[in-house]
Amino acid sequence: MNDLLKLSDANVKQWLSFLDATIIDYVNSLTSDTNVVNYTNAKELSDSSVFNISSAVGDKQIEKDILYFLEKSVRTGHANFHNQLYGGFNLWSFVGEVITALTSTSMATYEISPIATLLEKTLVNKMSHLVGFTDAHENGEGIMLTGGSNANMVAMLAARNTKFSDSKSKGAPSGLVAFCSKEAHYSFSKAANIIGLGTDNLISVASNANGQMIAAELEKEIKRSLEAGKIPFFLGATAGTTVKGAYDPFTELNDICKKYGLWFHVDGAWGGSVALSKTHRHLLEGAQLADSFTWDAHKLMHIPLIASFILFKKPGVLRESHDGGGNTYIFHDYENKSYDTGPQSLQCGRRVDSLKLWLSWRALGDEGYEKLMDQHFDFAKRLTNYINQNDRYKLFFEPTFLNICFQVLPQKQANQKEINDFNLKLRERLLKDGKFMVNFSWENDTPFFRLVIANPQSQYKDYIAFLDELLAIAHEWGS
Repeated sequence: MNDLLKLSDANVKQWLSFLDATIIDYVNSLTSDTNVVNYTNAKELSDSSVFNISSAVGDKQIEKDILYFLEKSVRTGHANFHNQLYGGFNLWSFVGEVITALTSTSMATYEISPIATLLEKTLVNKMSHLVGFTDAHENGEGIMLTGGSNANMVAMLAARNTKFSDSKSKGAPSGLVAFCSKEAHYSFSKAANIIGLGTDNLISVASNANGQMIAAELEKEIKRSLEAGKIPFFLGATAGTTVKGAYDPFTELNDICKKYGLWFHVDGAWGGSVALSKTHRHLLEGAQLADSFTWDAHKLMHIPLIASFILFKKPGVLRESHDGGGNTYIFHDYENKSYDTGPQSLQCGRRVDSLKLWLSWRALGDEGYEKLMDQHFDFAKRLTNYINQNDRYKLFFEPTFLNICFQVLPQKQANQKEINDFNLKLRERLLKDGKFMVNFSWENDTPFFRLVIANPQSQYKDYIAFLDELLAIAHEWGS
């Protein structure tokens, strides 16, 4: 049985040759000549025999399975993929993922993951400085984890454990309430559930038409909670909301948090990467005053999922909040004990996610990332102008970031319900045709396309091709 996973040199060379050809073919397929997705509904796809894993199959069948998987997967590296807040293919990060899988280690201790530990610390230090938490060459406080949602939850947990130190051992005091805007990511609600706060104790604060939290409304909600005998302790602000790309008024919110003693967290999962651009980092003004900051490098730094960070201003917060157990069998006293990241994490086994980002940053440098960021903004500005100048499109919100929300208007006069139905029908057709993939959202029972400018493979002409495709389908329908 010990020989089941043992391969001969010939087997290894055969598989590497197959992978080499497959990867090259796949990367070459990320062009307008191919679809983003070959749409298949769930029932039809689940009927495939590929899902039978009880009996062993030979190498040739496994090769077919791999090709089938690629055929039925969404090509997120395609220039016409704009569905999520990420996209594109990053060669250096891809290589990093391969080497990460090859070494297959855990981030629990320096002992088991020496160089990856130092790489992660280097990235935390760099990003902490970019956010404004530290001066150059100072150590930052932070860790990589399994996504922006997890980062927001860790921020809320650390806030609770820091402000109420007994809560870690005795449980949280009753009456705690937290706040975020109505435009905030749903992960804050999940965090309230996970840490035992309760979703009813997460207060949604009103936002303006552009999606920014209204500071005066936050203060009203805090006062209302205090009058009800509650204990306000946490605010989750947002740098780049999921739908509208809004940046909350951080300086004003910080003043309110300091006045009432709330922990001030900024969810920069989507919009934190503007720190890479000297031209656009003003959008983060005031975020440096926060206590913690979420940043997803797998979004606008174009790293394969997942590459998420939670950063803290105060040193030692993570260890104080999360440390507990494991000292007899994993976290030993040795010369590199202070480098162990396990006591700072909610996980024991934790994947090496640092290499793929480190390699990309090494290859592009600060200047390369700044150019990419500025190009995204340039495309967004030009596309907004294009939409505003065409009476077949209706822009819903004036973008400040990289989210462009709009509807397509039928040629014939139509009421709002008919326009809504028309856009939903357009989006369904777009998805099933498979040439483009762009998501949609809702506000006040009105659906609209949410085009995000986040794909480094996409050129301006690719975005125009998407807009033209919508009108081509409408023309085909005589609409």
